[in-house]
Amino acid sequence: MANLFSFIHSPPPGKGIDKTTKKKRKIFSYTEIYFQKFWKLLQLNFIFILFSIPIVTIGPALSATSYIMKNFVTHNSVFLFHDFLQSFKQNFKKSFVISIFSLVIHLLLYISLSFYGQNMQSNKIIIIPYLFILLSSIIFIFMNYYIHIMIISVDLKIITIIKNSFLLAFLCIKSNIFISILIGIIIYIHLLIAPFSIFLFFIIGFITIQYIINCNAYFHIEKYIIKKD
Repeated sequence: MANLFSFIHSPPPGKGIDKTTKKKRKIFSYTEIYFQKFWKLLQLNFIFILFSIPIVTIGPALSATSYIMKNFVTHNSVFLFHDFLQSFKQNFKKSFVISIFSLVIHLLLYISLSFYGQNMQSNKIIIIPYLFILLSSIIFIFMNYYIHIMIISVDLKIITIIKNSFLLAFLCIKSNIFISILIGIIIYIHLLIAPFSIFLFFIIGFITIQYIINCNAYFHIEKYIIKKD
């Protein structure tokens, strides 16, 4: 495992960086990379759409997208279509299984929230399970921030990926909340100028959100999982 991820710890060309500079770089470098790779992100978005068949391949496509973004932020060379396709094929089974699991859980949470929400007026005690399901939904959203990039970053069993995602949902709670607010602002801005923004969202909005999610998630996965390995 150490050999597999040794490139993560290799410093970029040029002057060495101390710990203080590294902390500052984590805040600003992702934005810099975003603009440097802007056109490649647009291409990546197109490839993602091309490979995303609802339910069947959207999970593997998300994992392949995460793989490309991880290489962007770790300054590794990327052959966009080739690397996307390779990651798509290599992680297909694991990504597909987890995406089906995620879909089922999302549906169950949605049905539960709808049921308890509709019956709260007639029975106030129902607010307790409603709030529990609502909290569970938020935690599960946070878990999904980490799942696909963990698939392509570390060689773990599906159950371990789910367990680690659950732990990171709590361990990185402040960061997860901040990222969720940022994503909410992006979506809200698109809604303000809808329907004109619908096309814009599929061109750049979605991939921007994925970039934000993956940068945040990979930072914590590297800190708590990869370096510990």
